[in-house]
Amino acid sequence: MKKIAELYAQMRTVIASLGYECVGFELVSEGGAKVLRAYVDDAGGVSLDDCEQVARELNALLDEHEGELPQRYFLEVSSPGLDRPLFSIEDYERFIGREAVVHLPGGKKPAGRLKRVTRAPDAVVIETRDGAEREIAFDAIKRGRLVYTPETGQKKTFKKISKKKKK
Repeated sequence: MKKIAELYAQMRTVIASLGYECVGFELVSEGGAKVLRAYVDDAGGVSLDDCEQVARELNALLDEHEGELPQRYFLEVSSPGLDRPLFSIEDYERFIGREAVVHLPGGKKPAGRLKRVTRAPDAVVIETRDGAEREIAFDAIKRGRLVYTPETGQKKTFKKISKKKKK
């Protein structure tokens, strides 16, 4: 796993050199195939062209280090989206006040508002929907994501066009 961590560090450097924030990486199985997903972000958002540019540069790097990943994989570069994944304790700290869900061993998925982060030992405190606070050791979290909640009064982003106007 040390080689993978070193490779991720090199990938972060490439992403930063292109002017993007590296949100994190996932190596997951989807449909029987391994997918290495790199999440990138930018203050103005990330376009498909941005993802393609990052993918080209990461492919060049990964070609140089062929064989260091444990198996064959597909590379995917993506924006983090509205349900942004949380990879580090700093991510949880950055999004205090936002709704999140964390996945724990045994299939438990506590959800609620990120209240605070504690250090030494690292832990995340979530205020659950019933108002209780739950402290979760960061090491126990398998995966975490923000939960998208539309803002109060947010308007729909589309209009329904009547059949009469379509003609």
